Amino acid sequence: MKITIKAFLILIIVGFTVPASAQGWASVDTRLLMVLHPQMGNYDYSAGRFFRQSFSPQRNKNLYEELNKAAKESEKKLASLTRKETSLIEKRADL
Repeated sequence: MKITIKAFLILIIVGFTVPASAQGWASVDTRLLMVLHPQMGNYDYSAGRFFRQSFSPQRNKNLYEELNKAAKESEKKLASLTRKETSLIEKRADL
């Protein structure tokens, strides 16, 4: 009986002194977790960003063609709007 009381008292004393000196129950090195995590395999630490492993030149070519198509369409609309703006500025100057 005396042993269990002594063990209980030691447990209480240790329980109150350890948390006062530590910052919680455990500590984790988050850098190690990031390095070992599977989704962090394509992270470039020097650039501070993820890079794509599944880059395909065909996808890049399709994107380039789509951007060129959109640029040509926007040039036509921009030319029309520029003509309207010019005519409105001339009308305003005539007033």
